[in-house]
Amino acid sequence: VDRLFRAVLRFLGEPAPIEIERKFLVARKPNFRNAILRQSERLFIEQMYLNSVDIPGPRIRKRTSRDSSSIYTKTLKKGFDLSRQETEEIISPSEYIYLQQFINPDTRTIRKYRHCFLYKNQYFELDQFFEPNKGLWLLEIELMDENDPVDLSPFLDIEREVTGDPAYSNYEISKIKRSD
Repeated sequence: VDRLFRAVLRFLGEPAPIEIERKFLVARKPNFRNAILRQSERLFIEQMYLNSVDIPGPRIRKRTSRDSSSIYTKTLKKGFDLSRQETEEIISPSEYIYLQQFINPDTRTIRKYRHCFLYKNQYFELDQFFEPNKGLWLLEIELMDENDPVDLSPFLDIEREVTGDPAYSNYEISKIKRSD
């Protein structure tokens, strides 16, 4: 029943109460002439972390599609392991702008492209970071169950799995200091 509930929520685009995710470091830029990547949906994501007693605090995110339409969300995730609790709400563009005044000063804005694609009936998100860690590529897959097998695509050069490694959480990536 839980699997079905999470599947229905995912289909409707609603966040599941528990996120089960595995993450992989991709060694280099993939070949986007590959048929699967050529058909991927590309989104531009800008996200910032807010001041909070919780570490990491809530984040705000602007997700823009190729047709330039945007969705704004405020999200709080708890935990870095395979399963995390997540609460997410859609906010207005004006609330997104208003909340920017409460950005955690120890973090930087993350800007990245997200390439979403299907491979062997699995949904993947390939993140291409521009700020603050230009050149970083991370592959994520959300699972219905922690024991679900993952069939990684041969057209990506996977360096290693980084699930649970705090250095590869978006929050830690946002803490990278400027070199100027």
